[in-house]
Amino acid sequence: MRSRTMKKMAIAVFWLAVWQSTAIVVDNAVLLAGPAETAYALIQNVAKADFWKTVCYSAGRICLGFLSAFFLGILVGCAAYCKKGIREILAPVISAAKAVPVAVFAVLLLIWFGSTGLTVWVSFLIVFPQVYTSTIAGLSSTDRQLIEMAQVMKTERFKKIFFMYRPALMPYLMGCCKTALGMSWKSGIAAEVIGTPAFSIGERLYLSKVYLDTAGIFAWTVVIILLSLLFEKVFLYLLKSYADRREPFRSGRHLKNRTEDSIVHGNKNGNKNENKEKQNARQQDFIFRDVSYGYGSGYGRYGKYGGCGTKDVLKHVNLTLHAGERYCLMGMSGRGKTTLLRLAAGLIEPEKGSISRTSCSMLFQEDRLCEQANAVWNVCMAQGIDTQTALRHLEQILEPADCLRPVCELSGGMRRRVALCRAVAAESAVLFLDEPFNGLDKDGAKEICKVFETLKKGGTTIILADHNIWELGDL
Repeated sequence: MRSRTMKKMAIAVFWLAVWQSTAIVVDNAVLLAGPAETAYALIQNVAKADFWKTVCYSAGRICLGFLSAFFLGILVGCAAYCKKGIREILAPVISAAKAVPVAVFAVLLLIWFGSTGLTVWVSFLIVFPQVYTSTIAGLSSTDRQLIEMAQVMKTERFKKIFFMYRPALMPYLMGCCKTALGMSWKSGIAAEVIGTPAFSIGERLYLSKVYLDTAGIFAWTVVIILLSLLFEKVFLYLLKSYADRREPFRSGRHLKNRTEDSIVHGNKNGNKNENKEKQNARQQDFIFRDVSYGYGSGYGRYGKYGGCGTKDVLKHVNLTLHAGERYCLMGMSGRGKTTLLRLAAGLIEPEKGSISRTSCSMLFQEDRLCEQANAVWNVCMAQGIDTQTALRHLEQILEPADCLRPVCELSGGMRRRVALCRAVAAESAVLFLDEPFNGLDKDGAKEICKVFETLKKGGTTIILADHNIWELGDL
């Protein structure tokens, strides 16, 4: 670190020496002022009474324009991501905002509104399109498998936003802001030079030009660079701090200090109504009536028009899954086991026929975990599960320390257990298990089978799909 700092300082000294040498050769302070003249002009400006007023006014306007564009860009970008019509309506406006030069904006806004709010508007118009497009791109990159998991688990909105959409969005916003922050200062100062509002850095630059004060121009340029760097460092630090958060609020200490007594009382007092609703829900059967589905014939893996060619996977399926029973779907890969479960879970709709569904949860072939969240919050993705309930389930299959580690740090077997725990904790009427023993050895599979026995006693309907017979021996 020290050698790196020394290297940067050496580079800075080198370019200052080049600048000073060039100024000596030119020998004309009007054409080129050297570092010494610039430093002297800067000291003179700092000593003046209205220097800090000017700096605060310009910085405040530019920051206001940037922050307004940042938050409104995210808000409108989220709306456009959810509603394609909004995106199509705004497309010409965004394209125009990107293509039109800053000077044109500045002149038009000066005519319409005068110089008072010119800096704010120009900074806003430069930053807003960048944040808007980055927001749409970031949200569009959200893992589709996580979105499906949240759909089945009926995950609460704030959990989806924080654990799924936020991690996908933040890298795009970070990259966007590194460019937009500098552009906001450049465009804002340029607008001030054109409009020359009172007590602005742009006005001081304009007056320095009128009086051929090159040293003054350089001095104010140094001020602009320093202010821009300071604002950039502070804003990016705050943005990165939010991006690195692993939970929406501080619950880690609460979970670590939780006592066994509080767990028992919490469970006994809180779930009476839920258990009644669950028992009522489990009285319903799962019924397939003449269901047909094929990839490429109008539907695909993630919805409409997702396939290529035509391949009938299921034809005229009539099936009744009785409440409280266990069922196994056996067959080689590609025979439609996963498709049947996806249809039953409501992730895709049948081309023909109908399905009578009830509340369900699902263990997918993939773990589908939120990588930066710990095991507790991943289990909390199931609807209605709080952190204490999640921890109570997890402590049966993981060490307490592992429950609070980000799942990206867990082994494959641990991750599989967390995914299963999430599906079980949902306490739905029907539990779908798509190759549940992936990543587990025989001993691990036997432990999981014990969980299935508990579910059987509780009246849960279990539908399991697998292609390895040995894995089902204890089920």
